[in-house]
Amino acid sequence: MKHMIATVVTLLALATGCTTYHQAGLSGGYRDKHLDGNRYQVSFFYNGPRAVFGGTDSVRRFLERRCAELTIEKGMKYFVIESEARSAVPMKLEYTIRLMTARTADDKVARDATKVLQGTSSPIHNE
Repeated sequence: MKHMIATVVTLLALATGCTTYHQAGLSGGYRDKHLDGNRYQVSFFYNGPRAVFGGTDSVRRFLERRCAELTIEKGMKYFVIESEARSAVPMKLEYTIRLMTARTADDKVARDATKVLQGTSSPIHNE
């Protein structure tokens, strides 16, 4: 019975085309990859009627959330977005980030991961 409910929920999510926050799967989600040192590539795959090329605010928030979680998981406090990329097929928004333990005077764009997760940090694209 539990498998049937899970299947129905998954099919409904696919049918409505909504992407929620979770690790990448059939209906989208996040994926991260270690590049070198403290640098990571964090991607969010999305779909659905509102997921037009260029993304939505919710997709950007999901990606920011994953960057903050990854920063804390790795024992760091701040992250800096070094680059952003978008693709239409598959529909994806991607950041290359650098993790840091401390903010320096030169890193005015460094984001405090805890504040991002608490929702007390302004969105990346508005800073």
